[in-house]
Parts: sequence; structure tokens; C-alpha cells
Amino acid sequence: MLAIIYAVAAFAKIILGHLIDRLPIRRIYICVLLVQAPVLLATSTLHGLSLVAVTLVPMILIFGEIPIHDALVARFTPSHWRSRVYAMKCFVGLGMGALGVPWWRWYTGYGVTSLGCS
Repeated sequence: MLAIIYAVAAFAKIILGHLIDRLPIRRIYICVLLVQAPVLLATSTLHGLSLVAVTLVPMILIFGEIPIHDALVARFTPSHWRSRVYAMKCFVGLGMGALGVPWWRWYTGYGVTSLGCS
């Protein structure tokens, strides 16, 4: 079920990419963020099948932010710095994402261990 949600949400990148070419980035970004905040708050109160059903909306918004961030970097970064900024963006995103799982295990005492879940 999660794979279906991710696959459907991935199309948001294409849609937002087309919108970025036609509308001001600021307006699109603000709209995405204003909708995303209450939707994420609403999903935090759900569980079970209702959570799975509603999860598509925040995933569409989160996946849709990716081309917005890339367009912001492309438009406002000097060309001689652009590759460095994209590299730092990937490094921070992947690095912090990779550190998040062990940090959560240390912080809460729950999570994935080398032998399975606890």
C-alpha cells in the first residue's frame, strides 16, 4: 500500500514542475506550505486504515516540494556555485536522513536493531 502511495505522489513532481514554469515560485511554495501544515497535523491524530487513506495528501505535498527547491537553487544560485549547492543539498538530506534512524533509537530506546525491531 505504501508503494502505491509513493508512486501516485511521485506524479506531483511533474505537476509542480509544470506549475513552476507558469506561475511565480513564491505563490506555489506558500500554497504548498499552508496546505501541508494542517494536513500533517491531521495525519498525526489518525491511525489504522484512516491514516493510510489520508497519507496520500501529505506525500503529494512533500514530493511536490522537491522541484520547488531545485528551481529555487537553479534560479537564485550563481552558476559557478550551483553544483556545490546541489551537492550540499544532497549531502545534508541523505546524511541527516541516515542519522535520523540511529538517533531515534538512542532518543527513545525503540526502533530497528541489528536483530530486528524492538
